[in-house]
Amino acid sequence: MNRLCEMVKSWWRDEEGVTSIEYVMLASLIALVIIASVDVLGDRVCGRFKSVAEALGTTAIITCS
Repeated sequence: MNRLCEMVKSWWRDEEGVTSIEYVMLASLIALVIIASVDVLGDRVCGRFKSVAEALGTTAIITCS
């Protein structure tokens, strides 16, 4: 029983996995920022391409979702 308590205490004090969890959280935050940026800027870029195509008088089909 004493050995089990020591193993649990050792596991509780171990901070090795904390670093990997922090990296996963940081990567998730970066991914969310990238996704949000692409979503916002994607519509603007598509609109700009449409206006340029219309100004040039081309019959290109550009669809923005």
